[in-house]
Amino acid sequence: MTDEPTYPEVEKLMEAVHRFRISFRVLPRLPELDSVFYRRINVSLNGSEFELPVCDEYEDVDQGNPVVLLHLLLRELEYFEDADDYLVWCSDTGLKESPLSRQIWFEVREVCPEIRAHLGYDLKAISDFDFEMNTGVTKFLRSNHNLKG
Repeated sequence: MTDEPTYPEVEKLMEAVHRFRISFRVLPRLPELDSVFYRRINVSLNGSEFELPVCDEYEDVDQGNPVVLLHLLLRELEYFEDADDYLVWCSDTGLKESPLSRQIWFEVREVCPEIRAHLGYDLKAISDFDFEMNTGVTKFLRSNHNLKG
């Protein structure tokens, strides 16, 4: 029997999916969003519904894993919250300044406070380093282990 590592940051996301009654619906692909590696999702959270685009550079959205989708949602909120303005947000997300980028920014800006009112500010995405380097925590995040419960 091997001891499987535990990842508290993923466990916290798993618990949040249940506690806040979070469910996701992935909306159909849109070519203009695909061109910048974004997908539109609908999130139901404690009975409230929100729609927003999230970065899907690594094509995780179609797997439908609610814990991964929560991570992508939080990552999008954190990019917005950490940026001083639109141009900083573009730089942080790797998007060029454009009408499409501005639309994404405005959409996230509109729903961010409402989603945070439900989730609070303590719930965080896993680190960008871990996510982009596909470290053990990211592999666990993407696994089916976090669908339990």
